[in-house]
Amino acid sequence: MKKSSRLGFTLIELLVVIAIIAILAAILFPVFAQAREKARQTSCLSNCKQIGTAQMMYVQDYDEVYPLWGYWNPMQRVNGWKQTWVQILQPYAKNMQIFKCPSDSNDGLNLYWDTADARASWTSSSYWQNAYITRWSGASFGMSSVSLPEINYPATTVTFCEGPTNNGQHTWPGPPSEWCGTNPICVKSQERHGGGMNNVFADSHAKWFKPSQFKTTNTDFASDNVAGIGGRPQKASNDGSNPWWRL
Repeated sequence: MKKSSRLGFTLIELLVVIAIIAILAAILFPVFAQAREKARQTSCLSNCKQIGTAQMMYVQDYDEVYPLWGYWNPMQRVNGWKQTWVQILQPYAKNMQIFKCPSDSNDGLNLYWDTADARASWTSSSYWQNAYITRWSGASFGMSSVSLPEINYPATTVTFCEGPTNNGQHTWPGPPSEWCGTNPICVKSQERHGGGMNNVFADSHAKWFKPSQFKTTNTDFASDNVAGIGGRPQKASNDGSNPWWRL
């Protein structure tokens, strides 16, 4: 009588197959995670480019002056209410969603979101402006942002970049790497994309850099040769010897 061929696996063979699958999964899962994060980084960079284009359209319409970080709009509600650069750029951007990075986990809501007055009209933003561009401005302080001709290095001077989740009114008074310190939420926001962040420059181009690549030759207050109204510092001109934080 002819013997029937074996149809099943032995226990050893089955364990070997499972081990191989586990090893492959351990190798491939991080690759897939990196691919997903790379896609989110690209989406964020696209957002930045769109916001940068909207910003440049605003600059061209308003005598080459960059938007304030915020201003008081007396028509918005009783006693006026603050609108941030996010709302200011909406007529050009026409999309609130682009101000939110896909990799932003909203951790910054714990530190950088003012809920005291239930500002429902304010928009969650993943991006912070360069305080040197806005001079810590706001119409309530009687100052304006800088104009494009004042920026000597438009291709390397940041106008805004990534930061902790905020309500649109926060600015970086220097390279983020100098201001985050050891705050885990702040540090995390600067390393969302493979240890770096997306940035938009004064000439409106957007690019990824590590925060440590940016520099400044002065401290926050040491460079302020003109005192701002209400104790707010007015930043010095970008004259080459006293540059804003940039590449």
